[in-house]
Amino acid sequence: MKYIVYLRKSTESEDRQVASIGDQKRDVELIAEREGLNVVKIYEESKSAKTIGREKFNQMLEDFQSGVADGLLVWHLNRVSRNAYDGGCVINLMDEGTIKEIKTCSGTFRNFGSDKMMLMIEFAISKKYSDDLSEVVTRGIKNKFLHRKQWINLAKPGYLNKRDDETKRSKIVTDTIRFQLLQKAGHLIIEGKYTANEVFHKLNNEWKYKTKVRRKNGGNPMAKSAFYRFLSDPYYYGLMEANIDGEKRQVVGSHDPMFSQSEWETIQIRLGRNIRRNVTKKNLPYRGILKCGD
Repeated sequence: MKYIVYLRKSTESEDRQVASIGDQKRDVELIAEREGLNVVKIYEESKSAKTIGREKFNQMLEDFQSGVADGLLVWHLNRVSRNAYDGGCVINLMDEGTIKEIKTCSGTFRNFGSDKMMLMIEFAISKKYSDDLSEVVTRGIKNKFLHRKQWINLAKPGYLNKRDDETKRSKIVTDTIRFQLLQKAGHLIIEGKYTANEVFHKLNNEWKYKTKVRRKNGGNPMAKSAFYRFLSDPYYYGLMEANIDGEKRQVVGSHDPMFSQSEWETIQIRLGRNIRRNVTKKNLPYRGILKCGD
């Protein structure tokens, strides 16, 4: 028999505690060496299995269908699938005899009724785990945003994500260097001495603003689109907006605001934008006929 090795590490929080691809590879190599398995191909993938559409996984299924291999070697069955469709595809290939055997660190599954029933159960457990974890994460996000009043995504420019060593919870703190530069830029616009475009060039060229360095990007001047998003974001006077349960929700955040509300509204006026305030409409006589002279 010829085997394909499939290794998967999710980039999402569902698999944060699962062995890395390197650890998986060492374990399956020991199995292959101990049992003298003929491994013809190795696939490595860093993508969640909660939804269909994994490129390497689909390529692997095509290899089985074209006769490249007839056995699968994998660290654990939850590396193969966490959704019903992908798990069903694997079991269907076993029904057809295309996949004759699936080996994991804990056992072997062949084209027998009892083995395929266990495969179905294992795939169902993986899906249930993924669904339960999604609910837990969603509940945690709601609690963080609505009750703890903290931002739920990557920190915005001028702020940093920081993990509290005692509570093990992440929180938003001010990025002292970038916070002061962006605040200074906003105040120049508020004073009306410079246009937003002139302040943008000052920020990058004179003050040498650089974005936060992250694993894959950062350390660059601020993009113009990011600068204008910063100027128009109510987060910077303390109001947070996010979609919770499919509904746009607003709360006053616990972070330190960069501007007062009146300062932020002045920036919007300088940018030529209309400020939408929450106004209670009343059915008054002459409404719509008489208007404010300003």
